[in-house]
Amino acid sequence: MKSKRHLLNCLDAELRRTRPATPMPADLHDSIMTAVRMGAKRSAVAAGPARLIWFLVPALIVVIGLGLWWIPTRPSGRAEWLATAPATLEHTGKLPHQATAAMLSPLSRELESLNEDFQKAMNHFLASIP
Repeated sequence: MKSKRHLLNCLDAELRRTRPATPMPADLHDSIMTAVRMGAKRSAVAAGPARLIWFLVPALIVVIGLGLWWIPTRPSGRAEWLATAPATLEHTGKLPHQATAAMLSPLSRELESLNEDFQKAMNHFLASIP
């Protein structure tokens, strides 16, 4: 079996031997490069709507999912929905206070430990004075 290099050399020699006798146009390279650039522009323009679809489809799925979740969980009548509104607002009114307490509780414990350590250090210092 012949090697690939040998086959490529034979093919190259055959193509050089059967080269067309007609001269190439002077602007052949420019026309090829223009066509390549136009093709790149068309693919970039076509990629715009494809990217938009990648964002719209997941957003639509999320909206449909939320709608399907909300329909069975919503109150059946408007009066029931209005009756639950004050309780909901009451819980949301407490939320800032609860969030602040949750965020500051580790700092409060740390401050208490620091004060305790400081008191112990002062007692030790005062006990060591003659």
